Amino acid sequence: MLLLPQVAAASPYSGSSTAGGSVGGYPTPKKTSGISLVLTAGPAFGTAPSHEWATTCPTLSTAEHEWQPGCSASRPMGFTVDVRLEVLWGVLGFDLFALGAGDWTEADVSGQPPVPLPDYASQMHIGRLGAGLGGGLRFKTKPKAVRFSAGAGGGAMLRHVYTNVSSVDGDAVRYAAPIVRADVGAVAGTFTLGIMGWVELVDRVTVTPDLSSVGQEAAAFAGALGDVALFDGPEFFVGPFIGLHLGG
Repeated sequence: MLLLPQVAAASPYSGSSTAGGSVGGYPTPKKTSGISLVLTAGPAFGTAPSHEWATTCPTLSTAEHEWQPGCSASRPMGFTVDVRLEVLWGVLGFDLFALGAGDWTEADVSGQPPVPLPDYASQMHIGRLGAGLGGGLRFKTKPKAVRFSAGAGGGAMLRHVYTNVSSVDGDAVRYAAPIVRADVGAVAGTFTLGIMGWVELVDRVTVTPDLSSVGQEAAAFAGALGDVALFDGPEFFVGPFIGLHLGG
């Protein structure tokens, strides 16, 4: 009796739909679902200054003094560190993010006041550090040599403000604000790069310069330099990032 070798029938649709390789000569799909950890860093740029002196200059007009200076404020410039945990089913999923950010702004008044003022009353340096937490939706193309990824979501940011302005009450300036965040990028192997942006929905944040060293003229200048708004209204930030992409 002639014996023929036994060959198992192979279907192009057999095998796991999430494992790589081939079955019966047909390639099976690569894994498209899973968990990824993404760590990125990069510069961040504010799109516009929100310091009061960007649009409104302090002025003083009394019987003894006249002061109408010019003023300006720089856009915030800083850095971001972002950590994301991504969970995908196919090309869609969600992520959780932790966002660290810091930035620096300078605001200046040009025009010599009629009496000497502390340096911080005319030239302010404002630095901020903060951290935010949140989550959102994620889209990522199927595994290839290069994959594209995009996400959007929201959360909250807690900020601590440092200035060279000596506050009257001595309290540090802190605030919390809702944020809306989005990013788009490319993934190649374990590396990723792209662009991230977010908006902080900030209320008015003010600081009161201590003018007591001015002497008897302090009361007059308090109306011009008191309660200066460091930030007022939504702030937009954007910048490139580069980092590591670990996982599926």
